[in-house]
Amino acid sequence: MKNKEQNVTFHSSLFFLCLLLCACKQSKENTPEDSTPASTPTEEVQITYLRENPSPVVAYDSIPKPIYTDDIDLYEPNRSFDFKSIYFSISTIYNNDSLDIPPQYIKEQKKMSREALSYFPLEGKYRQNIFERMKLTPKDTIFLYSYQENQLRKYPLADTRSVAAVNVYADIENISAWDYEIGFELQHAKDSIVSPLSDLFFNSFVYIGKESPFSLESGIRQMQWKKVSPKEFPASYKLLDDNYLVGNTYKYVLAEVICYVQDFDFDSSKSEDTYYGSKRYFVAVDAKSKKIIKRAFFEEGESTSFAPLDNGQMSPFIGRFLKGKPLAIYGLVYESFGCNPIIFLDDAYENIYPRCDNRH
Repeated sequence: MKNKEQNVTFHSSLFFLCLLLCACKQSKENTPEDSTPASTPTEEVQITYLRENPSPVVAYDSIPKPIYTDDIDLYEPNRSFDFKSIYFSISTIYNNDSLDIPPQYIKEQKKMSREALSYFPLEGKYRQNIFERMKLTPKDTIFLYSYQENQLRKYPLADTRSVAAVNVYADIENISAWDYEIGFELQHAKDSIVSPLSDLFFNSFVYIGKESPFSLESGIRQMQWKKVSPKEFPASYKLLDDNYLVGNTYKYVLAEVICYVQDFDFDSSKSEDTYYGSKRYFVAVDAKSKKIIKRAFFEEGESTSFAPLDNGQMSPFIGRFLKGKPLAIYGLVYESFGCNPIIFLDDAYENIYPRCDNRH
């Protein structure tokens, strides 16, 4: 009997304890939001670091992890195989399939000429599919920004042809729907489109939308690099691999920023049968404060190669490409299996990769 009374007492206590906890929780939920003093926001953003010394060749300071990203879709113009048309592909987003290409181009391709198979307009339901899946409207505009000329051209989307262009890596004897790049035509001519007209398109970015994202405030310029002593490079590093040498050091000075590149080259004299790609350490310094504002490390490989900085015609471009964004560099590295990055000169901003449809 005594044990039974103790059990009743225990369960009663437990029941009242649960009621008390629930009451406390309810009281907390009903507390007005402004009853607790808000924490004072800090002006300085906390930066987290990616990783220590990811390269086995060179040890260098940790590279901050970007905190600002942008999902803007920029495209790069391309030229049809017969050089008669300039277009840009949206297939990296559109992901076309067998229903996006008129069936005769697949089923009857043996009867068609190469010219007819390689480039043709998409009309009717095929054009409608593009607008629906890409969430486009006839009121949208195609903005073509030539960063080399600092010129902006506008094309009403309603007046622009939808086209399909066969990819250069396609097997012309056995073309599938996936082998086509679907996009919009910017220019067409009876004869080949050649320089100087073609130059306006090939150093350009394309955007589709209601308003242009491109900045025309300050012109984009091609960087003229100067070789300097490795001692001028502002960031510390340590060479870890005896098969590599400290290569050329480059410097570029602008009113707002000073850019440096330190290359590390494979010493071919130590191995005639094997070659390993070069490494490139890029650093940007604020011209006034002299503080490092951007760090990036690149490695040459099957897909990645470096822009030659002692060749003015192939040198990268620098400027403010996009509204509300920091200065950026385009063309510092080349990607053969991907797209070249727009590198913002601010550690807090993530690179943007235009959609170049560089499929292989």
